[in-house]
Amino acid sequence: LVREQFGQPIANFSLIQSKLAEMAVKTFAAETIAYRTSGALDFAYEEASVKGIEEFAIECSINKVFGSEALSFVVDEGVQIHGGAGFIQDYPMERMYRDARINRIFEGTNEINRLLIPGTLIKRAMKGEVALLPAIAALQQELTGMIDPPDESMFLAVQEHAVTMMRKLILLVGGSAVQKYGTQLEHEQEILAYLADMAIALYTSESLVFRTKKSQQHNHPSSDLQYKMTQLFVHDAYEQVSQWARTALSAMEEGDSLRTILSVVRKLSKVSSLNTVQLKRQVAKRLLETEHYFF
Repeated sequence: LVREQFGQPIANFSLIQSKLAEMAVKTFAAETIAYRTSGALDFAYEEASVKGIEEFAIECSINKVFGSEALSFVVDEGVQIHGGAGFIQDYPMERMYRDARINRIFEGTNEINRLLIPGTLIKRAMKGEVALLPAIAALQQELTGMIDPPDESMFLAVQEHAVTMMRKLILLVGGSAVQKYGTQLEHEQEILAYLADMAIALYTSESLVFRTKKSQQHNHPSSDLQYKMTQLFVHDAYEQVSQWARTALSAMEEGDSLRTILSVVRKLSKVSSLNTVQLKRQVAKRLLETEHYFF
């Protein structure tokens, strides 16, 4: 970041700082879900249960997709920040950029893994291994009432509320898809892909909330920074999940049915305002002060 433009280091420019913050947030998120999933797998292995390990196939697919795409985002922005120097072999960024590309292909392409995430969940639900269908039925009953807003004065309350609403949006879209297509849902790959992206956003957001809450409880020196990064990620994830829900439902419904169900999406998609520009500047400042990834 010692590269200069207009007589000063490019790290002084807020757009570069925004890129650095986004890179750090995605790295933090990928690291967090990897810790959570590997911890669950370790516990299942200690219990000597092969079936227990197999139950985390969905989480492993989530890690594969999110981790590989987060890496691709980070190295792509790294090349952009380096400018022309990032594209030549004299600098390490070029090798990182080339090496990162294969990760979205091998060990099951990201497209295959996206189909596996909702497909596996729905199959388990049909077998009664996961209480998905009762949860969908409970949601339909719940939506007839009011949804209380979060108490924004409480630590992580907004983010926990967002996670809860994301889960409801997934149930809404998944329930609508199962009801409309039944056993033919496996042929509706676009719908499955939207459900997968929503599930990835939910799992990652929930993992960040868990980690940040634990850091705060243990007075971790970086708990405040983790809170800022969790705020940034969950805020964007919630908005994305809401948009994916609208897009998926628009592909399944039309007319009055579509208008009715989109009104439900609006009810579940009330995103709290957040000064993401300021938060990104604060994250970037910490990154530039330490000159390395913080955790």
